[in-house]
Amino acid sequence: MWPATGYRPGDVIRDLVTLLRGHGLNRLYWSASAVLAVVSVTPALTVWCDGRYLTCHHHHGGARAAWPATSTSQAADDLATVARTSL
Repeated sequence: MWPATGYRPGDVIRDLVTLLRGHGLNRLYWSASAVLAVVSVTPALTVWCDGRYLTCHHHHGGARAAWPATSTSQAADDLATVARTSL
């Protein structure tokens, strides 16, 4: 279920970055404001957070995915799999 209220986007992305590093992805670039945060996982894979959702777009494959902001662990697992196949 999607969260009824949002979380701080920077906190969500920071948690995601920590989990992605646990998967061996270390060349991560991220930034956050009060309303939006973003992380570049690979040159072709970008993840955005608005405090309620994590959404990604794979630039070469065109695939899109979304997770609730509370599901950073699942998002990290899924993103690590995609990142390994697109490096």
